[in-house]
Amino acid sequence: MDYTKSQQEVLDTHHTNLLVSASAGSGKTRVLVDRVINMILDHESIDHLLIVTFTRAAAKEMKDRIESALKQQVNQVDADERRYLTRQLALLPVASISTMDAFCQQIVERYYYLIDLDPVFRILGDATESALLQEEVWDDVREDLYATDDDGQFQELVANFSSDRSDDGLTTVVSDVFRFMGAKPDPDDWLAHLGDTYAVGDGSWRRQSLKRNYYPLFKIN
Repeated sequence: MDYTKSQQEVLDTHHTNLLVSASAGSGKTRVLVDRVINMILDHESIDHLLIVTFTRAAAKEMKDRIESALKQQVNQVDADERRYLTRQLALLPVASISTMDAFCQQIVERYYYLIDLDPVFRILGDATESALLQEEVWDDVREDLYATDDDGQFQELVANFSSDRSDDGLTTVVSDVFRFMGAKPDPDDWLAHLGDTYAVGDGSWRRQSLKRNYYPLFKIN
C-alpha cells in the first residue's frame, strides 16, 4: 500500500509522543490501523496497547479494521506466526479500544477498592435523568438549610435572589453556578475561591448588604 511522506512518518515513528493532525478523509484511521498492525507484527501484544477514540462508533470501526487486517495477515505467515496472530485475534474483543470515558470507567470498576468507591455505579448520560437528580438533590439541600437556619442567613440569601412568592431565583443561581463550575479544570477549587473577587476588608459588608433599604425613585405629591 502506498503512503504519503507524512503517513509514512506516522508509521515509522515509535517510542515518542506523536500528534497527528489531518482533515477528514485524509486516511488517519487507515494509517493508525496500519500502525497498530505493524506493532502487533513486531510482537507488541494487542492487550498491551491503549487505543482511545471520541465516539463508540469510531472505536467499533477501529476494532473491525484491525480484525480485518489481522485476518489478512494470518494467511500470509508461517505456522508459528499464524498461532501468534490467531492469539491476537482472540484478545481483540477485550483489548482497550474504546472511548476515553469508557476506558476510565473500566479503570474505576477494576480498582474501585483503591479509591473507596462503590463498584456498583453507572455513567449518567441521560439529560432528563440528570436534571431530575439535580432537582432532587437541591430540594434536599434546601430543606436542610431551612431547617438549620438558626441565624436567618439562608433566608436572607433567598430574599436577595428571589421574590416573596417563591425561591426560584436562588434555584436558578445555584443551577447556573453548578453548570459553570462543571466547565472548570478544578471545579472545587474554583468554587472555593468564587467569593475572593468580592472580598472587601473583613467582609462585614456582605451581611449588611442583604439588609439594605429600598427608596422610591419618584415621589408623587
